[in-house]
Amino acid sequence: MLTVTGLWFDHERTPVGLDHTPVFGWQLEGNCRNIRQTQYRLQVALTPDFAALLYDETCETGNSTAVHAAGLTLQSLQKYYARVQVWADTAAGPQQTLWSEPAVFITALLDPAAEWKAEFVSAESPETCRKSSAGTMVRAAFTVKPGLRAAYACTTALGLYNVYLNGQKVSTDEMTPGWTSYNRRLLYQTYEVTAMLHPGLNMAGAMLGAGWYKGVMGLTRSRNNYGDTTAFAMQFTQWPVLSLGQWRFSTGLPFSIRQMRGPVVLLLLRSSSSAVKIPAGPAPTIIRS
Repeated sequence: MLTVTGLWFDHERTPVGLDHTPVFGWQLEGNCRNIRQTQYRLQVALTPDFAALLYDETCETGNSTAVHAAGLTLQSLQKYYARVQVWADTAAGPQQTLWSEPAVFITALLDPAAEWKAEFVSAESPETCRKSSAGTMVRAAFTVKPGLRAAYACTTALGLYNVYLNGQKVSTDEMTPGWTSYNRRLLYQTYEVTAMLHPGLNMAGAMLGAGWYKGVMGLTRSRNNYGDTTAFAMQFTQWPVLSLGQWRFSTGLPFSIRQMRGPVVLLLLRSSSSAVKIPAGPAPTIIRS
């Protein structure tokens, strides 16, 4: 029997945060010899039952890697389901697979220059930011209406960050958003957060550390190499951007998020006041991670 054992996108399984239409690939497995694909049928839909088809194409080819779905148009921050069916010649004669198990990919912002709306907020003060590597935390409350079907969050920071929703860490990622040339470009992460939200009042928060952005680094042990103020930015798919007035921050926290020396984390909130917008300056290009 011939089966499709895997379906991937840009050579990844279940990627989150694609900013383009991926290429598709799959793997065949069978209990006979000389398997040679002759035709495939590829479907992409918005629902796992494939009732809302966006793409349905049959092609006579032996290619099963880096397959382009010409004409497939995607939207930002959307989950897509894909499946494939294959026909092949084998030593035992022509065979046809069943549909593969549905596989999933999620898009990021397809045009971040136009779609990124969130402001950067910081808990650091101009008087102490250049000499401090202490951790800070920002947090904001927001309301979710009943009937939520899907929610995605785009997050980034000047410095290193961990992001939380309702007290739960959003992902297992560490050292985000990653090291880059911060004065030219800034990576951001995309997360599916539907299951972490509930109707009514919700809380978003982030722990911030100096990281490569402003922390001590290099042979000269220099600091503030890209900037002197850590900051965080976050936006959701379903709601207006959290306004500056919604954010609160805590400082003087006994934790740090550092590169090379390793993270040292101990939560103890001591003070709370309004967050501030970081000073205006040349903006880096925000791109997906």
